Amino acid sequence: MSRRATHNGHLFRDMVVAALNAKRFTVNTEVDFAENLFEGKGTRADIVVEGAADYPEGLIVSAKYQEAPGSVEQKIVYEVLNLQALPLPSILVIGGAGYSTPARHWAKANAKVGNLVEVFDDPNEYMRWAFALEARE
Repeated sequence: MSRRATHNGHLFRDMVVAALNAKRFTVNTEVDFAENLFEGKGTRADIVVEGAADYPEGLIVSAKYQEAPGSVEQKIVYEVLNLQALPLPSILVIGGAGYSTPARHWAKANAKVGNLVEVFDDPNEYMRWAFALEARE
């Protein structure tokens, strides 16, 4: 992965985090979990949110950005299946022109399965959702 691609991915993640920080949630990045889809290897969540009323145990947020097509079509399948299997509710926020329309549709169609609560393929849609989250009292 090029430095530019990594940099843009981090900028995208930072945009996702900024919306949560604006709501004054506790936001942790790069959080390790002992389990994943394959039940024996660990995984690292991009973001874990604490303090949202609808998610008292916490919420995993996966932020994936891809500028160019390629192996992203395979990676999105793994990410969706992995988020469904993780121990906390999760959402997936995808951005960039590298995701094909069929891949985006597939990801969205597989939301609300297991612990995957929602898939956002439009940053504006994600922002509206994040700004509507209520803090736990």
